[in-house]
Amino acid sequence: MGGSSSGGTSADQDCNDERRALRNFINDNKSCSDSADCATHFVGCGITEAECTGAVFTNEDYDRVELRAVRDGFSACLLTHEDTMGCGLCEIAPLPPVCSDGMCVGPFVCALESSALWDFKSRNDACEVDDDCVSELIGCDLSEDDCTGAVYFSAEHDREELALLRDEYHACTGGCTACRRAVTPAACVLGHCTKRPLR
Repeated sequence: MGGSSSGGTSADQDCNDERRALRNFINDNKSCSDSADCATHFVGCGITEAECTGAVFTNEDYDRVELRAVRDGFSACLLTHEDTMGCGLCEIAPLPPVCSDGMCVGPFVCALESSALWDFKSRNDACEVDDDCVSELIGCDLSEDDCTGAVYFSAEHDREELALLRDEYHACTGGCTACRRAVTPAACVLGHCTKRPLR
């Protein structure tokens, strides 16, 4: 697998397709009848179901060759196209997976889809001035602006990829509503897009 260009506004290549292949593999291999059927893996930067630990969960019947292939494809893409220097993990042990409603999961519902959106945010919020930033509505507990569901991005972010990630997250959560108030305007703070601070 090479780097995949996903419709951004520049010629830069990214690894969105490789990230999605890993998430799809994880989601396709979650069926279980007991918590003993579940396994923990660490597959790459920004893909996690257990907060900053980087842990993800599948059943024990997963195809080991296929997992290695999609994980190696993602790692190779990161090294080639996103110039990452590796990723840091927090120093806490992930809770073990449990079998809930026939699926191997961690402590948070829709954690894989949520982490994909936050990872996208972290890679798409660089700015120099306030005009470099825009807000996008995500919601369903993903918000930098309280109940509005607003998250702040660089104006040059890949809107097509964000729409796909948002749709995957909303499909998992079942949808949500936002509060009835205006979204706080975007601002560039210390080189990252966020909500405008109170003055």
